[in-house]
Amino acid sequence: ITNNHFIGYCVINNQLYEFDGCNDEPIPVIPYDANNLLKSIVDWIKMKYILPNPQTINFNLMSVSGILPSTFK
Repeated sequence: ITNNHFIGYCVINNQLYEFDGCNDEPIPVIPYDANNLLKSIVDWIKMKYILPNPQTINFNLMSVSGILPSTFK
């Protein structure tokens, strides 16, 4: 048993969703800026996890990545 878990983020229909194994379903968190997905995710992470407890050392960001729309052509 561990006190740690992973959370992922995905955009569906211009809405950023948080996928957290501790929740029963994906949670819509914020609309995102289509020109800056990374900033949208980072802003959410700061607001929800870092700013409420800035002294914690129990938070690590492993990676944030995306696929550019041109990749699908």
